[in-house]
Amino acid sequence: MTLVQSLRTCLFTKLLTLRGRACRSEFWWLMLAALIFNLCGSVLLLIPLAGALVYAALSVWLGVANLTATVRRLHDVNKRGWWLMLPLGGALVACSAAVIMLSLYPGNYNAAMGVVSMACFFILALYLVLLIMCSVKGTDGPNRFGPDPLQAEQRPYLAPQGGYDLNATHRQFYPEADAGTYVPPQSKH
Repeated sequence: MTLVQSLRTCLFTKLLTLRGRACRSEFWWLMLAALIFNLCGSVLLLIPLAGALVYAALSVWLGVANLTATVRRLHDVNKRGWWLMLPLGGALVACSAAVIMLSLYPGNYNAAMGVVSMACFFILALYLVLLIMCSVKGTDGPNRFGPDPLQAEQRPYLAPQGGYDLNATHRQFYPEADAGTYVPPQSKH
């Protein structure tokens, strides 16, 4: 999948789609586009109000696309989308531990900050787990979340029951012909 195909798919076609699967190229092209937007998009903030509104709208749009593409990418490795909530759960545990630490030992901010800093490392480790999950190759063939996205991309002429779909090959070379009719190749002589 190319950059343009990935952006078309993630930003328009499957913007709100949590079902199905996303191949690695679809996911990583979107991540690259989000990185470039975040690096270059801050120029929009130089325009006082309109720039901030445009930046906020584009950030929300890209954030939703990022979320749904990550869920579909997790589906490709046969994991549920709820794995995306793992770092959030770690953050809630960290905040709860800091509040408990401060309630047990009022005024001991060093202990609470120690708990929070250890929790930050834990949350980073959870993000690393998600990064690894999104980086590995997806399951071959269909899984519980749908058909393999690479199968249709790499082998478009394979029939679902095995073997080659000769009608699809025929339609590629002779789109003007009806399906099932044979058109002999034209001689250039």
